[in-house]
Amino acid sequence: CLRNHLVSGENLIKVSTKIKVSTPSLMSSWIDSCISQLGLRGYVDFLFLWGPTIDELAKPELSDFLASLLRSGKIKSLGINTHETKVIEYICDCNLPFEISHLMLDYNMVQFSRDPLIAKLDSMGIRVWAGTALCQGFLCKSLIQIFARTRSVSYLVRALCNRPTVKIRASANCARRILRADYPFWAANLPLAYNLQDERIYRVPVGMLSVSTINKNVFAELCPVPG
Repeated sequence: CLRNHLVSGENLIKVSTKIKVSTPSLMSSWIDSCISQLGLRGYVDFLFLWGPTIDELAKPELSDFLASLLRSGKIKSLGINTHETKVIEYICDCNLPFEISHLMLDYNMVQFSRDPLIAKLDSMGIRVWAGTALCQGFLCKSLIQIFARTRSVSYLVRALCNRPTVKIRASANCARRILRADYPFWAANLPLAYNLQDERIYRVPVGMLSVSTINKNVFAELCPVPG
């Protein structure tokens, strides 16, 4: 379906992909493979560096490689996908040796500590993509419900073992009680609508775990938020 849209001349679809920081030859090979397998017209619209460390971002060879990709037209926009606060702060402090135009981070209605960082990124002209818009299951009552909602073993492990995630889940208890009491119908999808209303957020990627998930999330995007 994607290939048909792209080959037919329609520009309704923009493709984003993530790549781990590696050697320039491996990264270049992976991007070429992505372009070939998806039948793209020689380029990727959005390329995100996936989970890079500060040390990796500081490497001169990475900066030179990314600059060559942009000059060649193989990628149209460059971004970083990270959930690490220290990396986001590093970017906000303008310490990157190269320029990015997009940043994808985890952000939802129970992660208030992200607000100053998002405001800073917005002021820098970096477009923010808000991932984990549905709170990674934080608003679910139990771990079983988290797994049923996310269908992700990794999210379940994070909910059990990752300290920042455990802390956020605990802070979500109050929001969960209020939503269940006052907005029982909206409790599951309100976090997505919350992000969509934030003018500083450029994109909110919908979950793609299944066709059913996509349909539910698109429904949440189209429906009005309760006042």
